[in-house]
Amino acid sequence: MRIRKSKPNAVVTDSNSQLWRGALRPALWLTVISIFVSTIVAGSDGFFGSLLASFTVVIFFSVSLYVGKLTKNVDPIATMALAMFSYFTKLLLIAGFLIAVTRLTGEDQVNRAAFGISALAIAAGWLIGEVRAFFKLRLHLPLPDKSTSDSKMQTKETNEGE
Repeated sequence: MRIRKSKPNAVVTDSNSQLWRGALRPALWLTVISIFVSTIVAGSDGFFGSLLASFTVVIFFSVSLYVGKLTKNVDPIATMALAMFSYFTKLLLIAGFLIAVTRLTGEDQVNRAAFGISALAIAAGWLIGEVRAFFKLRLHLPLPDKSTSDSKMQTKETNEGE
């Protein structure tokens, strides 16, 4: 984690850490709420269903942020390849995990409705938190040189006029 100072007493962390914290906070709150509600509504099987959902969602989305952190200074084509590889790997692992859970546990042990509702709520919370954190980032994107873009437009206009 790289830390840089922007003001005398304020410490700003890198963008990946800000995205991670921004996404994790609402996801953890929704995890606690969903576990509490599922336990009250469905008992211990609701507790385990909601707990499994929170584990699954947090791991699934965390891998995406980790791949983004690893590929920060990598060639865009390699970044895309790693992102696609991680996406398909996550899908296969989650599918295997869900198949294993449905085959190895009974409905009296893990409540499927609690799992589904909790997973959807926590995923929505994660995505909303990540989007909010992204909009709060102060990214400095390089802009094209004005003289270069002006000369390209003049060349294009000259070629079209001929």
